[in-house]
Amino acid sequence: MGFTIVLRTIEDIKRFRTKITSFKIQLLQFQSVTLRNLANIIIVDKIHQNMRDAGFSEKIIDGTFLDNIELRGRTKVRLFFRSEYFSETGFDVALAREEGTEDHDVIAGEGKVLPIPTSEGIIFRKRAHPDGILALFIVLTTVMQMTDPLQDEYNRQLNMWYQQNLEGIAVAS
Repeated sequence: MGFTIVLRTIEDIKRFRTKITSFKIQLLQFQSVTLRNLANIIIVDKIHQNMRDAGFSEKIIDGTFLDNIELRGRTKVRLFFRSEYFSETGFDVALAREEGTEDHDVIAGEGKVLPIPTSEGIIFRKRAHPDGILALFIVLTTVMQMTDPLQDEYNRQLNMWYQQNLEGIAVAS
């Protein structure tokens, strides 16, 4: 989706030059704000929904967010998503749910025990050997699935922004 600028007079050219100078100043701010808003609506909200659908803890969901945006040149952007939730022992539960784990031993710290839920209630042990956690890659797959919709919506809003900021300049679609 593009548009053509029509410059018929010297005054049109002067107004256009002023608008271009203004664009240079405002474009980075527009990109940062718009990309952050769109990434949160299009990608992060979808990640949260997919996590809820997979039965993730709200603590993990709350710890999943858009962390940073890097504008890399005129046409590239890098979005950094973070998903973390640490247990009392320092284990990153969010990472384990995303990337999975192997079967492993868990040993309680000095003077502590592990609460282990069973069908009869909770039992306490000094050691456990839980099965690994299946890798779900919800963050990764959701980001990959939602990249094109994010790009499409960003392009749409960028074109609208250009047209709004070219007020007073003849624009042909």
